[in-house]
Amino acid sequence: LATHYGVAPAAMGVAVNASTFGMAASGLGVALFSARINRRQGIMWSLLLLSVPTLLLAHAPDLTTFTALRVAQGVLMAAAFTLTLAHLGERCTQRVAAGAFAAYITGNVASNLIGRLFAAGLVDNFGLATNFYVFAALNAAFLEDGVHVAIPEGAVLTQPIQVVVVTMPEEAPATRTG
Repeated sequence: LATHYGVAPAAMGVAVNASTFGMAASGLGVALFSARINRRQGIMWSLLLLSVPTLLLAHAPDLTTFTALRVAQGVLMAAAFTLTLAHLGERCTQRVAAGAFAAYITGNVASNLIGRLFAAGLVDNFGLATNFYVFAALNAAFLEDGVHVAIPEGAVLTQPIQVVVVTMPEEAPATRTG
């Protein structure tokens, strides 16, 4: 990125991490207005709108534009995260809330790591713009599933979620008959 924009790595580091400023502002905004925000709709709109600055990053002409788009991404990411945690808190009993929060945060951390590795491969093989196109598309593509699969509207989780691992038996070696 520093090479692409012709800036020092330190300047690019600040621009890339500008999303943190947006996250801080967004967290405060959600805290102040959370009573008026429908959780599920807020999550959906935040994720859908997150696709816009992500897509625009593919064509950011300069470092200032790049930085502003990263701030916008931070605002929308933090709104989705904060509203999701609020939604979980409202839908889980006290007995299962800690596990639900931990699972959600672990999923976010893991997806961040996997996303960074995937992005590195995309940039190396297909270029910077393609990276932003792919992530904008992924935001929009998985939006519906993420909002509706998590907890059905009106449901309350009273039992810890059980994780079931399904394994397929190894294929038996082919045998000759006759």
